[in-house]
Amino acid sequence: MHKNILLCVGITILFLGTCIASSVAINNVKKSTIPICNGNTLYVGGTGSGNYTSIQDAIDDASDGDTVFVYDESSPYYENVCINKSINLIGEDRETTVIDGSGGDVVVYIETDWVNINGFTIQNSGGFGVGIILSNYNTISGNNISSHAYYGILIEYSSMNIIMDNIISDNRYGLFFHHSSGNNITGNYIISNRYFGISLYQLCNRTIISNNNNAVHHYSSGVNIIYNNYFDNVRNAEDDWYNIWNITKTLGTNIIGGKWLGGNYWSDYTGDDLNGDGIGDTKLPYKYGMKKGGDWLPLTNQPPGPTIINGSISGKPGRTYSYTFVAEDPNNNDVFYYIDWGDNNTELTDFNASGKDVTVKHKWSEVETYNITAKAEDIYGVEGPEGTLTVTIPRTKATTYQWYHWFLERFPMLERLLGLIRTG
Repeated sequence: MHKNILLCVGITILFLGTCIASSVAINNVKKSTIPICNGNTLYVGGTGSGNYTSIQDAIDDASDGDTVFVYDESSPYYENVCINKSINLIGEDRETTVIDGSGGDVVVYIETDWVNINGFTIQNSGGFGVGIILSNYNTISGNNISSHAYYGILIEYSSMNIIMDNIISDNRYGLFFHHSSGNNITGNYIISNRYFGISLYQLCNRTIISNNNNAVHHYSSGVNIIYNNYFDNVRNAEDDWYNIWNITKTLGTNIIGGKWLGGNYWSDYTGDDLNGDGIGDTKLPYKYGMKKGGDWLPLTNQPPGPTIINGSISGKPGRTYSYTFVAEDPNNNDVFYYIDWGDNNTELTDFNASGKDVTVKHKWSEVETYNITAKAEDIYGVEGPEGTLTVTIPRTKATTYQWYHWFLERFPMLERLLGLIRTG
């Protein structure tokens, strides 16, 4: 009884904390978060004495409030897992700890309340194809839910769920809510789903959706708050009810690295940011696919500044020279550089921090004047203006002088004749 009370309090605190922290941009840390309960811990996989080889066997032996920790060393786990206890199921690393349903209808089925799942790739459901089914009061975080499921996560008649720090891709629907309210969806990469990343279908109200890469579909679901998400899909949103698509303009780092929180980033927003604050000022509200309301504070991604190129402006054929490239990104996003050396050779650098000098070496084989051009591109594909540096590769006087003396040494009579001409 006491364990259940503590578990409820712990989840409630976690839910509230997630709401408060929803202004923080997506974190790419792969390792699992700390379990929310402090019961016994059962271990699956790995080489420890007494470790289970099956996730289901460990769950069967667990009690409410326990943690089942799954090592990635023995991954993938070919199982269809059923959870009927209030436990933490924690994977070592969401990208390498795999539960593979082997074509079963459901990879993970949850039939109880207050469940925390964190740190898995959940894949390969078949038949009806549901990655995860939830009932009430569950926490799903740090997972990769993919591989052609019908639903990555299906939540029906369930509330107060926390879904964060997951990778959910290659499904028909990434997350599908039905008659489920009061949920918090934050910090997920919900991409490459064929219909919608997130679908709220019938009476799914009072849900906070923030800091995700996704597409949202609302049907008969209202009074949800959707802000600080990155939308880059063929169909970014559909909404036939009253939902809130932005919060009040607030100082804080947004999903694309800007300085203000407000609405969402929309790949098909065509308005302009007139005052340079990273929020659109024209063609408001953004409302494509929204029958009522819209986003009054759409985020805009300002391009990187011009690329500055430093290095030698003259040289010799066949000699290698070093050049540095640097550009500032207004949103402080990482950038890479596209370099054209002017001799039909081009080069792409790795991503580097905004404002950091990137050194690249090159050599020219022909005597000519070359224009080096380079431009920075940020992590969202926005390009900055080109920078240019002109480099001249001449045949040097010293080289010509050395060749002249070599020739005369080989033909001494010619050298004497030239001497007579000069003195004559």
